Amino acid sequence: MNHSELKLPSNPIQEFVASKQIQLFQSLKQSQFTGELWLHSTQYKWVIYFYLGRVLYATGGRHPLRRWRRQVYLFFPEVAGKLMAKVNTVIEQSSTICWEYDLLCIFRNQELISREQLLKMIKQQVTEILFDLTQSKQIIYELKERKLNPLNNILIDPNDVVVEGWKLWQHWQTARIADRSPDTSPIITQPEQLQSRTSPKTYQALQKLLADKLSLRELALQIDQDVVQLVRLLIPYIQQGLIELVDIHDLTIVNNQKNQIKKQLIISIFDNNVFNEHLEPLLKDTGYYYLNISNGLETVADLVQLKPDLLFLEWQMIKNGGSQVKANLTKLQEELNKPMFLFTQKTGFLEEIQAKSTGCDRLIYLPIIPDTFVNLIQQYLP
Repeated sequence: MNHSELKLPSNPIQEFVASKQIQLFQSLKQSQFTGELWLHSTQYKWVIYFYLGRVLYATGGRHPLRRWRRQVYLFFPEVAGKLMAKVNTVIEQSSTICWEYDLLCIFRNQELISREQLLKMIKQQVTEILFDLTQSKQIIYELKERKLNPLNNILIDPNDVVVEGWKLWQHWQTARIADRSPDTSPIITQPEQLQSRTSPKTYQALQKLLADKLSLRELALQIDQDVVQLVRLLIPYIQQGLIELVDIHDLTIVNNQKNQIKKQLIISIFDNNVFNEHLEPLLKDTGYYYLNISNGLETVADLVQLKPDLLFLEWQMIKNGGSQVKANLTKLQEELNKPMFLFTQKTGFLEEIQAKSTGCDRLIYLPIIPDTFVNLIQQYLP
């Protein structure tokens, strides 16, 4: 068969379940297909890269960047920060397969990650994509022949990951929200009712857990739980309409070249060096101008003249500063009309309420997840 002459099937595949996946992949294995298998649903598209009928890599779907970040932090925690910091550099270069795969192979060749780690990560990536394809109502596929050179000789039998993807799907069916995607994000829609129906400790835990609009998959990784176990914890509140599952966008990549044209200024007002140690390297790497002014709330006029695009403040400084500092904060908010983030280490329930009463846009807890935090900044500095 000449795969390059293959056209899109006129009839979509209904319910692309494990048996139909195996049938398609078996035909590619028998013909030793090398190239790209593109799969299209009504909303998303995925690509699986094959070499002689075996799987090299896969990407695409609703949240390719969120998924890749999760896998990086799960399988390569020691070098996850370094991997994420190299994304821009690799994207700007020509890729041999796709930038995600190329970057992983660079770190493998430098022996920063092991072959076993890389194999597990790619298997999990493909398994998750097959789960998402199973959940899609119908699929149209397209084959594109292409010369591909596996950089690390890691090839996966497609039948193995089909079985794992099907097990994942069967497990998700037990969650009582099987029609929803684990890429949706739980948000509190009725905070007052939720607070009245839960203990202060439970409400505080839910508020903190759901503050950053992460997907169910991301939250499960963050609290080190299976995603179905997480859903079972949330399902009573979902059924009562106190928490809803909503669609969220994928991450965006900070383009350093664009930032060099128009860099935005972030000013922090921190006494505590712990905050600067976390933030200064991160913000400089992403291309923002960053400046800390420890006495900023004492010199409001000078601060306004600098015209910052975003302000970071320290809760303990405001709390301990007395009425004058709080009055200066109010004045600063009125004159600047710019978003403000309030940073704190662990606080009690009452202190959290007091901190939120300052009128700042976001309450941020340390330690932060670097790329989650950068994505949050981008929401306020488009």
